[in-house]
Amino acid sequence: MLGDFFIVLFTGLLIWLVAGLVLPFILIKNFDLPDKGWGFGRIAGWLAIGLPVWFLANLGLPVNTQLGVWVVILLLLGRSMIFTQKNWPQLKKVLVLAKPFILAEEILFWLGYFFLSFIRGFQPDVNGLEKFMDHGFMAGYLRSPTLPAGDMWLAGFDINYYTFGHFLGSLWMRIWGALPEVSYNLLLALIMGLTLLGSFQVITTLLDQTKQVSLKAKLFAGSLGSILMVFAGNSMPIWSRITKGTWQGFWYPDATRFIPNTIHEFPAYSFIVSDLHGHVWNMALVLPFICLLFIWFSKLWQIPVTGQKLEDLWREIGWLSVLIGGTLGLMASTSTWGTMIYGLFLVILSGLFLITQRRGFKTLVFCGVVVGLSAFLIASPWFFNFESISEGIRMVTERSDLSKLIILWTGHVVMAITAGLVALKLFRHSQNSKQQPVFFFVIVMLIMAVTLLILPEFIYFKDIYPTHPRANTMFKLTFEAFIIMILMTGWLIGILSTLKPVWQKRLAGGLVAIFVVAVLSYPYFGYRDFYGGLKTYKGLDGLSWLQTLHPDDYAGLKWLNTNTLGRPVVLEAVGESYTTFARVSTYTGLQTVLGWRVHEWLWRGSFDIASQRTEEVKTIYLTPFFAEAQTKLNQYNVEYIFVGDKEREAYPTLDVPGLKRLGKVVFAQNQTFIVRRAVR
Repeated sequence: MLGDFFIVLFTGLLIWLVAGLVLPFILIKNFDLPDKGWGFGRIAGWLAIGLPVWFLANLGLPVNTQLGVWVVILLLLGRSMIFTQKNWPQLKKVLVLAKPFILAEEILFWLGYFFLSFIRGFQPDVNGLEKFMDHGFMAGYLRSPTLPAGDMWLAGFDINYYTFGHFLGSLWMRIWGALPEVSYNLLLALIMGLTLLGSFQVITTLLDQTKQVSLKAKLFAGSLGSILMVFAGNSMPIWSRITKGTWQGFWYPDATRFIPNTIHEFPAYSFIVSDLHGHVWNMALVLPFICLLFIWFSKLWQIPVTGQKLEDLWREIGWLSVLIGGTLGLMASTSTWGTMIYGLFLVILSGLFLITQRRGFKTLVFCGVVVGLSAFLIASPWFFNFESISEGIRMVTERSDLSKLIILWTGHVVMAITAGLVALKLFRHSQNSKQQPVFFFVIVMLIMAVTLLILPEFIYFKDIYPTHPRANTMFKLTFEAFIIMILMTGWLIGILSTLKPVWQKRLAGGLVAIFVVAVLSYPYFGYRDFYGGLKTYKGLDGLSWLQTLHPDDYAGLKWLNTNTLGRPVVLEAVGESYTTFARVSTYTGLQTVLGWRVHEWLWRGSFDIASQRTEEVKTIYLTPFFAEAQTKLNQYNVEYIFVGDKEREAYPTLDVPGLKRLGKVVFAQNQTFIVRRAVR
């Protein structure tokens, strides 16, 4: 455990140092934020390294390597040192002004980073749910000097999914120098830390516009709101306790599958089960986006009715439009749902501003063009290599039972409506043009959250799951609704001290207190059940489970990781999704002929390829010297053939002597062996 502590400390310091590469530029830019932009540092530093590598590698330059990443870091370091030396007096003044908020953000980040790193030590396995997929993407990026990266589960094809977050994760694996199976767990902790920090930044930024809110109230509300963001559940556990009179029988996943044939997850559940999906990576972008969107909107609000010259527009909101558009573009390649959802947020916010204020039309048109172009430019490396398999929007034929919706969302909706009503009251009575934007923004947040909760009751995006047609749509929309409602709750907590008369303050305060206690019951059950009561600490090695259950296969994988370069094709047994099949490609990043079948069906929009390759792989293992098998081995350019426990499980009558004669046996341990073929 002590060794893991130093790993977490060392990697956390590296994250902090990477933030330091860009923080001088951010702080001097003087964002109109209480923390002066400090909260942007870690994600901005990450992107400052990742984006040059991403774009150049997608142009065919072999820069997605250890050397390429460190060259970018050194260039940033040189520029940052020169800039810092030149602007140090001003930087010191900014740091002093923002000190309370910076300290709070640092404490929250480190608490989150250490907390989840420690918790993952009780169940570190990169196994279960879709962890194979997430690890496989990152392992593949580590073996891909140029991009797009090949699909680890479909040799000959590139990835056809939104995986920019996984690419960013692979960068930390290079910088840290830690094994991927260890880095996986550290990356989860990194996202929790960023979510805590980002939530605090958004909440305190919204509160900072209301001058009556004290510093203590801002810090308290920001901290409590961020804790709610990563630990709070929905209202279903409390309903279960009230109706049953006991907590016995409550299982934490029930809160995410309460409505039949749907999914309604939230950040706390995602952190507990620890899949590194697109929506999890996207939280690191969503929170800065909301913060940037509010800054942009507050500046838009100040534009006079008569309009301004183009030069002035660029100075005030043009560069913010670039950042907003760029972030939307990043979301497209990280979790495409995020671009649709927060693009809708931007449209609703702009539309309501035009309708209610009747000004700024030309400015909004200008901003719309800038946002659109910026988003397209940033998303283009992913967009031009992505083949959409969407089957469009359909009308819902099965809606949720109203009582179940009430059980799930009562607490959050009550908090959001309360915050919205308070914002509406303050907006009506405010004559301060600097405070009006935040009240308007909170009202629009309420509209957006309710819209996201309601939309899955009317429409859904069709996918390959006929028995759960709207599950993914509800999942992605309500996940973001949860985030927005928690941010509103944090703002409400901070604004309570300004409410008058006293009875309103007490009523709102009582509602908030009940809500906080209720929803924070969830993590107790989640972490207890998923992590085995936190009884046995196992360490951060996500592959330890394989070493225990399949030691020979584990040794074979280690051999491949040590002795292969690039992405040669490895043959392994084909199996179903959500199983431990495809473990070779998953943990090595090598491409295999076919991995998880249903996932390839989802990514390709058809089961034809998966169906065909399933039989072809079977043929090779059972009759390796038949002409058909030889043809397929050559067609897929198979260099390594892996035979281990899963191959013997899938093909009990596999031809061991025949497989060994296909090439040279380069690894053998008990019944597990690897054959290397000569390839062109």
